[in-house]
Amino acid sequence: MREIAGNQEWPGRPSGQSGYALVLACLIASCLVSYQGSAFANDSTASLDAGGLTLTFPAVRTIEVTHHYKPVPRHFFFSKEELANPETRKLYCIDQSFASAAQAALKQSSTAILAGTELKYVLVTGGNWLGPIKKFNLTVEKPSEKALVSLCADGIKRASPTTFTMSADNYAPDSDLNVLFVEPMPVLIRSR
Repeated sequence: MREIAGNQEWPGRPSGQSGYALVLACLIASCLVSYQGSAFANDSTASLDAGGLTLTFPAVRTIEVTHHYKPVPRHFFFSKEELANPETRKLYCIDQSFASAAQAALKQSSTAILAGTELKYVLVTGGNWLGPIKKFNLTVEKPSEKALVSLCADGIKRASPTTFTMSADNYAPDSDLNVLFVEPMPVLIRSR
């Protein structure tokens, strides 16, 4: 959580602008919003209408805004060509351990392809974070123990056979989060 005063100045904020833009910025990132001073001097509450969803915030009180997001995965066929692609290796920070395990899984596959799933999460939208994320927590859950996962995340640690976690204080992301899962293809049709 990040604490930001509602009347705090930030680059690009027009003079006298209410805290509405700040609330919107905090809906994008988990943060603690505190409206003090003249931020809502003329209002007892602040309301934000975002696409039919109206959010009402009390004036001169600290509120907590937490953002939860469920990304839409992209599913694709993962082959040895995909594994050898330098752009793929860079995007997901594929290391030798992942590459070796993926090559072994590809050899064991009767179709020479694996089920690939990609999750993307935008962290650096226009640099509008208003500073680092005070407490950043990331949990990556593999769909099964046989699945492999690769992503660019310094300090990520295995918490269980299927779970990886990362925590950081004052986290200032310099790139978006791209997560790659690969696992054996599901058996869709069984022969008699």
